[in-house]
Amino acid sequence: DDHIEVFGNIGKFSEGVTVYVGGNVTKLPDYIFCPIKFETYNIVKVVFEGDKLKTIGQSAFYKCTTLKETDKANTFVIPDTVESIGDYAFYECAGIANLELPQKSTLIGSYAFYGCTGLTSISIPEGVTFIGDYAFYNCTYVTELRYDVAAKLSSMYAERIFGNIGKFTDGVTVTFGENVVSVPKYMFATYDDEIYNIKNVVLYGTALEKIGEKAFYSCDSLESATYIGCLKLWNTVDVESGNDLLLPTLSMQFVHGVDVSVVCQEATCEQEGYIIKICNGCGTLIEDKSIPKLGHQFDDGDTCALCGKAKSDIIVYGDANDDGRINSSDITRLLRYLANRDPMTGESSVVIGYGADCNGDGKISSTDVTRLLRYLANRDPMTGESSIVLGPTN
Repeated sequence: DDHIEVFGNIGKFSEGVTVYVGGNVTKLPDYIFCPIKFETYNIVKVVFEGDKLKTIGQSAFYKCTTLKETDKANTFVIPDTVESIGDYAFYECAGIANLELPQKSTLIGSYAFYGCTGLTSISIPEGVTFIGDYAFYNCTYVTELRYDVAAKLSSMYAERIFGNIGKFTDGVTVTFGENVVSVPKYMFATYDDEIYNIKNVVLYGTALEKIGEKAFYSCDSLESATYIGCLKLWNTVDVESGNDLLLPTLSMQFVHGVDVSVVCQEATCEQEGYIIKICNGCGTLIEDKSIPKLGHQFDDGDTCALCGKAKSDIIVYGDANDDGRINSSDITRLLRYLANRDPMTGESSVVIGYGADCNGDGKISSTDVTRLLRYLANRDPMTGESSIVLGPTN
């Protein structure tokens, strides 16, 4: 571990140093800002230029306690190009309050963020395939941990990756994302005297297959656990031994809507629509909803504002209730409309279709009732034809 110290005490008596990592840099060297004894590295900001950086070396910012941000104010954003974060890379960088890890990151080294007591939240990206010993140990002020790792990581036992998480807070909420296949065994199991101040756990069930042995073994502070998925999916999850603290608190408020298929048809002027939702996990029909047809809207014109059809091609004169037929129920609807019409405003609480204007004069009145009665009285029972014409006669 011997190394040559190049930048010892840099910016010691200044307000802080900004480090620029050039656009052609592919690896930030091991120990580049790591003290040998009592040197100070007064680095407050790092600016990553370009898109070639792949590796942040071992102990690169070891005990750079003043380090807090990159280009994003009060947030340390590690570029998406970075695939490996070395051992001890940000060891005891207590000034980092907000951390954004790259989505493509595949390796987080041992002790990489050990003792980063300024952190209040941690989000482990989906692409991570390895997390080293003590990687987030002693992050004692974290209140939110999101774990999105899709790979099945090996045992975390003895490595104590998240030991003492949230130790000095009111509790941590841990969320396992939609792509998590397995909660690693011993993830929150005490090896020595660590504290796992986990208060709430949220498990998304879309991909979850297993909760490993003793994953929540030392979560003595656990108050609630929620599984977001359907019952059929939950019944396929292999919950290994040593998770007795999790199961009694697990809320069985199963949610079908995590992974659904949606079939829909928009309503038109003349046709009803529908929405059908089916849970892909268990096949349960979640929603089967009909949408009323919109009806034609003429807005005092001769063409429907919604579909563009001409009024003369659409309206079935005499069809007062818009059911597509002409019969005595249309007379009933007309009579109800007129009986409930306000004499002052002309408005009625009973809804009628455009076909209620049986004589086509643009008004709804008793003469329409008379015309419709005559039409029905003179209709041939065999052919359904009537000698009385409905609609405009000119």
